[in-house]
Amino acid sequence: VTKEDYLARVYSMPPRFGSISKAYITQDDVVQQANSIGTNTANPLALNLYILSYDENKNLTITNETTKQNLRQYINQYRMLTDAINIRNGFVVNIGVDFDVLTLPGSNAKEVLFNVIKVVRDFFQIDKWQFNQPIMLPSLTAQMDQVDGVQTITNLTIKNNVNPVNGYSGAIYNIENATHNNIIYPSLDPMIWEIKYPDKDIRGKVIG
Repeated sequence: VTKEDYLARVYSMPPRFGSISKAYITQDDVVQQANSIGTNTANPLALNLYILSYDENKNLTITNETTKQNLRQYINQYRMLTDAINIRNGFVVNIGVDFDVLTLPGSNAKEVLFNVIKVVRDFFQIDKWQFNQPIMLPSLTAQMDQVDGVQTITNLTIKNNVNPVNGYSGAIYNIENATHNNIIYPSLDPMIWEIKYPDKDIRGKVIG
């Protein structure tokens, strides 16, 4: 049974047992009891399965314990006897996007800004993102530049939103240090980017 097989089983679990929205599997020969469900014995064949679910607003959230237990029982039907599968919580890094847009002469600045924000929202639409996926800034900028009326996009900044009081995950990530050659790389720990509140976390300004 391959890692891809296990992931396929995770996503095909019947809805009555709960729902897993994001999953990532990796090998680990040291099982950390604090973050896992199931076997706590070190096993060189252990597989760590990181999962997250959606809440009622389609924001990423920690999967509830009942669903985790149902998932364990479900995939136990398919796992090899030598495999030890540890179910763990994935990490969510909440982000915001700030940018300036220089519009072409004669264009409707408000309309252009609205359409650029729409492009950013679509780029970060959560269904498109998986664990450990980097943010390719040139790809984002290119799509923003293609909006009618845009002359250029400047001062594009991705920031980490962390305050749990405001509903964010609380995960702190140094985006500046993780950025190389206009690519924002994820951490070694399985994580996924999320713009939790697009209406306030995507902010653009027309200049010129």
